Parts: sequence; C-alpha cells; structure tokens
Amino acid sequence: MTGKLFMRFPETLASARGVHFIDHYREDMPQLGPLETPPVWGGNRLTGSIAVRGRTAEGLWFYGYARPVPDGVVMEFRVENRSRETLADVNTQMCLSLDGSPDFGGKGSLRDVRVWSGGRLRSLAELAGRPGEEGRAPWAVVRTREAAAVYTGPMVHPDGWRMARAVADRSLILRSSSDRRRLVAIAWDTPAALLMSNSGIPCLHAGPGGAVTLKPGEQHTWKGRIYLMENRPDRLLQKWEEDFGPRGRLTSYAAALAKAMRRPRVILNPSNQYANRIRGEGGEELYNEGLNMWDYAVAAQKYLREDGRVEAFITRNTQTQVTTLRYEAMLANALRGDLLIALHSDATGNNTPGGGTWTFYTGPKHLSEEELASLPYPLEDSRRLAALVQEKALAAIREVYPDVLDRGIREHWSRLYMIHRPRCPSCLIEVLFHTNPVERELLKDPAFQDRVGRAIAEAALEFLFPSKR
Repeated sequence: MTGKLFMRFPETLASARGVHFIDHYREDMPQLGPLETPPVWGGNRLTGSIAVRGRTAEGLWFYGYARPVPDGVVMEFRVENRSRETLADVNTQMCLSLDGSPDFGGKGSLRDVRVWSGGRLRSLAELAGRPGEEGRAPWAVVRTREAAAVYTGPMVHPDGWRMARAVADRSLILRSSSDRRRLVAIAWDTPAALLMSNSGIPCLHAGPGGAVTLKPGEQHTWKGRIYLMENRPDRLLQKWEEDFGPRGRLTSYAAALAKAMRRPRVILNPSNQYANRIRGEGGEELYNEGLNMWDYAVAAQKYLREDGRVEAFITRNTQTQVTTLRYEAMLANALRGDLLIALHSDATGNNTPGGGTWTFYTGPKHLSEEELASLPYPLEDSRRLAALVQEKALAAIREVYPDVLDRGIREHWSRLYMIHRPRCPSCLIEVLFHTNPVERELLKDPAFQDRVGRAIAEAALEFLFPSKR
C-alpha cells in the first residue's frame, strides 16, 4: 500500500446537550463552545502507538488510543464525565478517510465499497444506486439490523446521500484496493446503526454505535479495529468474528458483562378484547376474553419468575387496563423482549360451538421483502416457538380434557398485529373456544388456568434454554 489512511478520532462527540466536539465546521452542527484545552497528541516510537486526549468546556473528557497489529490497527476511545451533571445520549462518530492513499482513495464510485447483506457481499453501488444530484460523487448509507426497525428518516437526503433499502447483516464495511489485491475495513465492538461511505472524500463509517448515559465521574470505552489485509473477504469475516463475536477478544468488558448479567425477557400478551363476551339468556356475562386471559398471563409469569432464569413482563398493568395493540407492541419492543406469547381464546363467529387448540406464528406470507430483510432474528424461530407452545399447552389440556382437538400450528390468514410488530420471535395461542360451553367452563377454571400457565412458561423456557432430547 502507498500513501496514508487518516482516522478522524473522533469526527464528532455529542450528547443530549448538543455537539461537544466536531473536527470540521458545519452550520447545522454548531459546537457548544470552545474546548477547555486543545487535543494533545502523543506517541510511542517503540510500539508505533499513538494517543490523543481532549477536554470539552462542558466537562466531557475524551481519550483515544491506537496501536498497530498484524493486518491492521486496534483502537480504543474513552469518554469520561467530569461535570456535575448527568450527560445523556453520549455518542461519537469516527471517520476513516482514504483520501491519502492512491490504492484506496479513488473518488466518484462506490463499486469497491462493500457490506454483507442478505448473506452475501454486495457493493454500495448495487445497494443504493447513484445518490444525490447528477454530477455529485455517490454517497450511500446502509442500515444495520439494529437500525432497520427504528429508522424513519428520508431515503434520499438533501445533503446528497441515499439510503439503501437493503439491510446490512454485520456492522462491518470494507473497500478493495484499485488493483483488487488488498482491502481495508473498519468495525467497532458496539454495532453501528448505519454504515456509510462518501466516495467524494472518500471514507468509511461503521460507528461506533450505542449512545450511553454517564453520571458524574462515570466513563465508557468503545473498542474498534481497522483491517488492512489481502483481499480475502472470507478471511476478513473470520478475523471479525474472532475480534467481535460472542467471545471476541476486542469485545469490551462492559458490554460483555452487561450481556452476561441481562436475563432473557419473556413478554406475555393477554388478549385485550374485552368486547369478546358470552352472555346468558338473562343478559348476564358468562365469559369475557380480555378479563379471563389475564389470569393465564399471571400464572405463566409466576412460574417464569419462580424459575429465575428469565424476566417476565405482561403487556398491561392490571386486568382491566384498556390498551391498544400498537401500545402493547411498542412496549414489547421497548422492553427488548426475547420472545412474545399472545394468549387468546377463540370463537367461531357463527352458531356452531367450535373447539380445540391452535397456535399461530409469524411467517413470510404477510411480510414485505424489506421487513424480511430487517428481521433481527431468524424467521424460523417464531415457528419453533409456536410448536413448543402448542405441544406443551396441548399436553397440559389433555390431562383434564382428553378429547381436545389439536388444530396444530400455522400462519394466520390475517396479519395479526401482535405477532408481526414485535421485534422478537412471536406466536399467538388460542387456548380453547369460548363459544363451546364445555371449553368455556374450563377456560374460567382457576386450576385449569394455572395448569396452562405453567405449560406456557415451560414452552418459553424450552425455547430459550433447549434441553437435550
């Protein structure tokens, strides 16, 4: 390789208060104030490492460190809150500028800039086309899976960049050299929301992601790596897994500890259909689906909490709280659930009683290509969850109701909100038919509710912690 690569370390440093540091002038991103002290650089000639430190006037201090290693450079960037106030949404943006390298610094094309999308390596030129005004250098942005569910911004920005409709599988972006013999790539331990390249500079962006809240005296460190190696994307992917995989050597201690301490979260979603009622001849209420299915969620939550390996949440606070499906789905996503089980009882909609148990799951029938691409979990997981819920619940029901009809598992003929909007494997069980007098009495029986609630809990635990069969 000839020339130099420049790491803007950082390009920006911001929080909920505004921009604390930016290394260039932008009218729409004014810096809160001058730095308390200018950035100070140092280095070690023996190791080749370099370091930088700076202090903002608002009390947010930062430290950067970079060290050469075989096939690249490892980096750390630390922020520390030296103010007397809590700083929310502390975040930074790094930019790897390729402008100083004739090998990687070709301008005007995104053909050689690539990301993994849909299980294969694809160029940004293919994913985003030619962005911006005619004659302007292409500038493309690709969402990662972490951002696909929440991004609501424009697909084409006045600045000139274009948002690709496809989604990146990994928070890793690379560019091949002009002779196709080498590649350069960048990644961080906290997945980025967006991967970006501006061929007019040219540059690579890959985070780091993950805004943090810092109380006075607290600090946070991001770790990253620049890869500079032969043009073998398979080998790059192997190195990336070694660095940033579940047991990656560059995965930050704090992130690993947080992951280890966080228990999986089970979201229980009892029906909120209070209007689904059965009345007697005198007008008295014999059954109310919204009220009744609450008891199943409470029973399942009890057994999940007794097990101790998971956190269990119900999507409303009380038996009678009126909610909307949109609210419940937003709550499930805000809680970052690892699975969701919706609990319902069924009805025929005609004068026949109906009967039986079945479970519905998220399938491709009602998902667009973009929704499928942005799913943060394997679609098959919803089917696997539904199969476990059906198996466990049916076995529990048959202990007291041997003649129950097994209706199996399937995709629903409609786009059910609570198994399509949550960003986790989801299923919906119709425990029994409340239009069937025999099954209705079972549905109201506290002992039966407890029995089925235990089965639901067992299914959730088996999904999260599979036993050897």
